[in-house]
Amino acid sequence: MKIIIIYSSNTGNTKKIAASINRAIKEAEMIAAEDIINEWKSADVIFLGGWIDRGNFDYQTRALLKQIEGKKIAIFSTLGAYVPSNHASLVLKKLEEQVKEKNVYLGGYICQGKVSPEFVEKMKKMFPANHSHAITPAWVKMLQDGEKHPDKEDCQAAKVFGQNIYENIERN
Repeated sequence: MKIIIIYSSNTGNTKKIAASINRAIKEAEMIAAEDIINEWKSADVIFLGGWIDRGNFDYQTRALLKQIEGKKIAIFSTLGAYVPSNHASLVLKKLEEQVKEKNVYLGGYICQGKVSPEFVEKMKKMFPANHSHAITPAWVKMLQDGEKHPDKEDCQAAKVFGQNIYENIERN
């Protein structure tokens, strides 16, 4: 069985999670999304990871997912928001639905991660103080908390996620 782990990472968060999954599935090949050409076509199982941009996978990961058809896919992602939140749940559900359009969904993992300083500056300029997406003290706190992630516990949870998916595939 050929397993590949494909990731797109803007700040290093998603690459760190991909590496944790790879530690659980040593025979899997880990490939950056920008380096992948057609390797996914020969894979039996794909772990597909990307960072979250406006409630969805980043552009590169979304574009790749649109090409993939008829595969078993597990997804993983990082986002700036808190994970035990409605936003994180909605994001994971949206990604699951996208996978299920043309593939078999095996499961998903999401964790908080740091947000690039460039994106924070962009948000500050895009949204005035009275806008629903304006930078608030709570938002600043969430971003500060995100600077600590993915942490050791996040990486361990990603590794367990990878192990569980792998063991379920092996049994079936």
